[in-house]
Amino acid sequence: MSSRLFQEVREKEGLAYSIYSYLASHSDAGTLVVSSGTSKDKVSQVLAILLREMRRIKNEPVGVDELDAARALLKGNILLSLESNDNVMSKLAKNEIYFGAYQPLENIIKGLQQVTVQSLMELCQEILDDRYLTLQLMGDLEGIPTDPAELTL
Repeated sequence: MSSRLFQEVREKEGLAYSIYSYLASHSDAGTLVVSSGTSKDKVSQVLAILLREMRRIKNEPVGVDELDAARALLKGNILLSLESNDNVMSKLAKNEIYFGAYQPLENIIKGLQQVTVQSLMELCQEILDDRYLTLQLMGDLEGIPTDPAELTL
């Protein structure tokens, strides 16, 4: 999601200096967070693109090439994270908390390979449901529309 948003919001439209997403997961819940830094006059445009891209990933299958690239990126990030003792210890603790046991790297990589275009689309339809969206804005908000129906390009 970060790459799509970066391409659309920053590279294509020049609307934000920074835009990225990350996942914060817990044993019983989690959040997908999108963060962006932009000027007040561009907030509604950034939000409109964000909503458009979230709906697009829910309703249009990603290409196999994009899915393969995402897998490769995740695999690379996982392997790089193993170079830090702090990250290794954190992974061991999370494995114990979430799964009750150590998860070998081979199993994690195998799990990434099992993700299909269809399974990704089904997951996106479940977790990117408009009912679960929450908007948090900081700064001078006067005049900024916060109703998704008001956001247009």
